[in-house]
Amino acid sequence: MATVTSTIVSTDVVDSTVLRTRLGEERADLVFRQNQHALQEVVAAHSGRVVKTAGDGLLATFDSATDAVRATVAMQQRVSREADALRLRIGLAAGDVSWERGDCSGLPVVTAARLEAHADGGQILATGLVRQLAGDRSAATFRPVGQLTLKGLAEPVESFEVGWAPLADDRGTTARSTVPCPAAITVAPAFAFVGRLAERHELDRVWAAVKAGEPHVALIGAEAGAGKTRLAFEFARRCSAEGATVLLGVCDTELALPYQPWVQVLDHLVRAMPAELTGSLTEELAELSLLLPQLERLVPGLVRTPSADPETERYRLFSAVESVLADAARRWPTVVVLDDLHWAGAQTLAVLRLLARSGSATRLLVIGTFRDTGDEITDPLASCLADLRRTETTVRLRLGGLDGENVERFVASAVGHELDRPLREVAATIAEHSGGNAFYIGELWRHLVAGGVVAEGGDRWTVRTAALGVGVPDSVREVVGDRLTRLSPAARRLVELAAVAGQRVERQVLAIAAAQMGTGEVGDGLDELAEANLLSEVGGVLPTYQFVHAIVRGTVEQAIRPSAKARLHLQVAEALEDVHEADRRPVLAELARHFTAAAALGGPAK
Repeated sequence: MATVTSTIVSTDVVDSTVLRTRLGEERADLVFRQNQHALQEVVAAHSGRVVKTAGDGLLATFDSATDAVRATVAMQQRVSREADALRLRIGLAAGDVSWERGDCSGLPVVTAARLEAHADGGQILATGLVRQLAGDRSAATFRPVGQLTLKGLAEPVESFEVGWAPLADDRGTTARSTVPCPAAITVAPAFAFVGRLAERHELDRVWAAVKAGEPHVALIGAEAGAGKTRLAFEFARRCSAEGATVLLGVCDTELALPYQPWVQVLDHLVRAMPAELTGSLTEELAELSLLLPQLERLVPGLVRTPSADPETERYRLFSAVESVLADAARRWPTVVVLDDLHWAGAQTLAVLRLLARSGSATRLLVIGTFRDTGDEITDPLASCLADLRRTETTVRLRLGGLDGENVERFVASAVGHELDRPLREVAATIAEHSGGNAFYIGELWRHLVAGGVVAEGGDRWTVRTAALGVGVPDSVREVVGDRLTRLSPAARRLVELAAVAGQRVERQVLAIAAAQMGTGEVGDGLDELAEANLLSEVGGVLPTYQFVHAIVRGTVEQAIRPSAKARLHLQVAEALEDVHEADRRPVLAELARHFTAAAALGGPAK
């Protein structure tokens, strides 16, 4: 039985029997099912886990008290918009809970249930510990309600009411977007979302400003696989659960059509708009028919008069895009996710510039993700990024690697219980080899499970063999291979030489070994590898480079033919001898490794 610290949420529908009598059995069953589905969506959108459900309530756990509080507020806001007047009561408690066979138990579970039973319809009650844990990260208000005597608990519980208010549109009435969230965003991820608390907090701050009428652009940059899209999708999913419109456009390196992501965004929006809304935008939709020919079929009566001036055509098109998005944002707070902007064309980026500068689309948040390594940033993107830095409503987020603690949280979530020492060692190995890259973390975990290194037995996971030396997952090999194909031939030879040399290698050693290969000066190649985020320069007595991710080094090394690898080992060994000719004692172990690997090529003395 594993024990972990969690925040527990218990919900129930008030007067469900009365409601069932009023609605009738068939209608009531449908309403309760829809309510359960809505609450489960909110839990998932706030990184929680549903433990169990009843006909009119559920029990959920959260790693973060802040996420739990936000989820309960979103639950009340979601339920308050429904036409059948459900009234929800919620209890929150935090502390150590025990897990066994997918169920949890402990005092926090009991306390949350008792607080929920004590709450009135529309009320959220939380313990003092939940308030302390949420702290300043939560924008919610906590009103003291005193020491509550709860059934079955020996001591009174210090309790607080969590404040919340219905979401309102410009006319002061509650409104939920009629536009469904894009399917790509609603798909349940394979693994739990961990870390990124600072970035999530910043997005929450920006979203609060957007809902107050101040449009923003949030740009998330990082290397490939760092989790940019996952962060954007997690945030967008949560906004959708709160009632916002969420739209998605994806840039594609293979199909680089003009305005491609905006076409996807607008097509999804217009198809979901009721007729009375599209009817008020006939002039704008007529202009958009240039991008979306299907509009002439979807919205009868559209008439567009072409202009002979290309700049006039462009202006009218841009204005139409802005107007349609502004109209949607007036009706509902709106999030537009533009994924993979490093593949965006100049036209796509021009529309983004327009929206960032004009500010006419109030309650609109555009989230753009892009790879920020030097070899991925195109000239149009670099120009756009520089331009957007000058707008006060644009924020930049840069994702680094997940630290060891968050990798442990990832593994703990995957196994569903607290980690013992062997599993913590597995997490440390994953962290070391992945460099905190979210994609590599997930693929390494899958690889370890598929290889039988870790296995589920009963209600716990165990480590069966050592995690080191288990090889590289095929998925990682394919991704790294694709990155290598974009390197120049000289940089490709240099990264292979560095991979054979080890995780770290002195620049002078690389230079001498490369000269033996006939590669010449290594400066340009090292710059190219650094821009590609494959190698990074580190401090030391001598200029030294290291692989950003150990798993990348392993992938590159495994792809080298054995005979070629032996020659590279010999060249590295001889370069080490030259560099450390005055005192070779610090590198004796490395010399032994390289000369042993090159035994078939080296002289007898070696």
